[in-house]
Amino acid sequence: MQRCQANRVFKRFGGMLELHGLLRRHGYKISKTKMALWRVRHSEGGTDGLIPHDAIRAILRIAKHYGFFLTDADWNPKCEPPPKKFYDRNITTRIRKRQIELDKYLEFYALKLNSLAAQSEQKER
Repeated sequence: MQRCQANRVFKRFGGMLELHGLLRRHGYKISKTKMALWRVRHSEGGTDGLIPHDAIRAILRIAKHYGFFLTDADWNPKCEPPPKKFYDRNITTRIRKRQIELDKYLEFYALKLNSLAAQSEQKER
């Protein structure tokens, strides 16, 4: 994970999904997709790892309410740029392998269903 403002704050709250749940519970309406864009490069539609000001206010209220300790270093806007690709090669390779396995299962069950349908037609005759 890159060292940027968004990732540091997500880590303090236990992850992006946990922070999203707290934000929604306290009335701050934001989608998970929009929060994920906080980690993405500006050229790709993100915020370069920076959290928008209105979200910072809501996060500070939540941190105070639940007793989360956020340091000045967590809010430091300087960060390493987020990676260009969202997924690394190993993950996409695993996804492809899993897709091939699922295709094999689907093909097997389709053949099985066809043979069962043929057997039931023969019994009806």
